[in-house]
Amino acid sequence: MSRIIVALDRVDKPIDWYKEFITKTQEYVAGYKLGLPFLIRYGIKGFEEISKYINREKLWIIDFKLADISHIMIKTVEPFIEMGYNTFIAHSFIGRQGSLKELKEYLTEKGSKLVLIYTMSHPGAIDILDKTIPLVEEVIANIRPWGLVAPATRPEMIERAREFLHKNMIESKILSPGIGFQGGKPGTAIQYGADYEIIGRLITYSDDPVAEIKEINDIHSRVMRNEKNR
Repeated sequence: MSRIIVALDRVDKPIDWYKEFITKTQEYVAGYKLGLPFLIRYGIKGFEEISKYINREKLWIIDFKLADISHIMIKTVEPFIEMGYNTFIAHSFIGRQGSLKELKEYLTEKGSKLVLIYTMSHPGAIDILDKTIPLVEEVIANIRPWGLVAPATRPEMIERAREFLHKNMIESKILSPGIGFQGGKPGTAIQYGADYEIIGRLITYSDDPVAEIKEINDIHSRVMRNEKNR
């Protein structure tokens, strides 16, 4: 099982490049993540084109980092669910009532997954987001999302998130961005307790993305074998 989620954040290629990329790589990865850069560059029609290549056994993540009242967030995700996208990332700090509670219920009803941000990979997260973690953990304990985002650039935060989940018997997956160009090394997040590594430019800018993916899958396999042998 692959632990790679490819972040499709390039905006310098025609839409056909994405189609070819997905066709070549889909059997080797756990899923794909698309966000606001893709929406701004290719519009809703770009998502419709990509949706033709969706394999529902994979993670197809919409990363708009939702942070609004429930009505607005539900209306935002609705068309993407209709296209077949199955996982959505939202901020935790917006709270439960009138917001994440209703979004989670809607996504569950539609057979889709909610991923909440524990903290982020950039240095500025230390100044603000990290200080809210005790409150964020209260939200997570109540919402019990399918997944959490914790940064590969700061593996101690992955450990903290994993410890929190274990202590509270929450089965959320941990997805870790920041591998490659932000400084995290492939396999590091897995070693510290993540379930998936979100990897963008290291793969999408590679001259041979399939070879790059296979190499990272091998690294992940070695990490997991070493963890089991401890």
